[in-house]
Parts: sequence; C-alpha cells; structure tokens
Amino acid sequence: LNNSIKNKNYENFQEIKNDFIDNLEQYDDYEKYDLLNFLNYYCYQNYSLQKPNALKELFELNKLSIKHQLFLTDGYVTGNEFISIINIACTVQEVEWADNFIDSYAIYLKGENRNDIVNLAQVKTAMIREQYEEVLIRLNSVNFIDVFFSIRAKAIQLQCYYELGEDYFDLFLNHINSFNIYLTRKKEIA
Repeated sequence: LNNSIKNKNYENFQEIKNDFIDNLEQYDDYEKYDLLNFLNYYCYQNYSLQKPNALKELFELNKLSIKHQLFLTDGYVTGNEFISIINIACTVQEVEWADNFIDSYAIYLKGENRNDIVNLAQVKTAMIREQYEEVLIRLNSVNFIDVFFSIRAKAIQLQCYYELGEDYFDLFLNHINSFNIYLTRKKEIA
C-alpha cells in the first residue's frame, strides 16, 4: 500500500480491494475504516487519471460500506457523506438505487440539517431525471439552515432555470443577481 501511494501507482487496486473483501472479518472497525478510505482514495486518484470505471468502483465500494455499515460513525452518517453517496450513485446512473438509499438511510442522519440533506439528495435524483420543475418546487419549499446547503440549492435553481429555457430566462437573470448579492453578504462565505 505504501509503495502505491509513494509512487502514485494505483494499478493494483483490484488486488487490494479483493483482499480487503475476502478478509473483511479479520479487521477491526478502525482497520476497516482506514482500508476503505484508502480504497476510496485509490478510486478518486484513478478517476482523476481518467481511468475507466473508477466511479463505478467507487459506487461499488459505497455499496460495500453500506452493506457492512462501515459508513456510519457512532451510528450516524454525516451529511456530506450522505450527499456524496447520492452524487456518485447518480453519476453512474444508479438513480433507483439512490432513491432506495435515501428512503432507507435518511434515519441515520443526525441534527437539524436532516431535512435539508434529504431534500438535496432527492433534488439530485430529480435533476438526473431532468424533472426541473419538480426540483424548483421542492427547493422553493425548503428553508436551508446550513449556508453551504443553501449555496448548493441556489446553484441547482440556476441550472434548472437554464435547462428550462427561454420561458425562464428572466428568472434566470434575476436569480443570478440575487445569488451574487447573497454570496457577497454572507460572512461565512466571504
């Protein structure tokens, strides 16, 4: 493993992944977590090197992590991890799987941002299905607590207005202006 990282050679990913899966029960929780993170790192590196199937491999690792509940920390999943799982599933066109994940694992989200995270995840699957008007309705009915979730939502609104075309052009321009003002006024962002 160390040589792979040091030499930036990720060719032996399959070998390491198969060894990890075959011997999963021999590792303690910390080792599983570390090895899974290492395999995720491998996938991201292979993706950045434009290796075919890198994101599909990452999706498969996410499924393995979920199957063995390795993605949970103290019984919960972080909002960023939840959204990342959905983004990867949608990118590899596993939208139905993503919907099932949202329905099954939203209960593991902790805190006041739970509804925001679930809504963003559902918005992502609707975007993949090109259901732009549904996305706009969902986004308009939510008051995002976290400023960074709010930024994502506003960016998605822009994308929807753009995709919906000429009838939404004025809304698109108005939203650009209001988004610009929002970004300059929020101290957390500046």
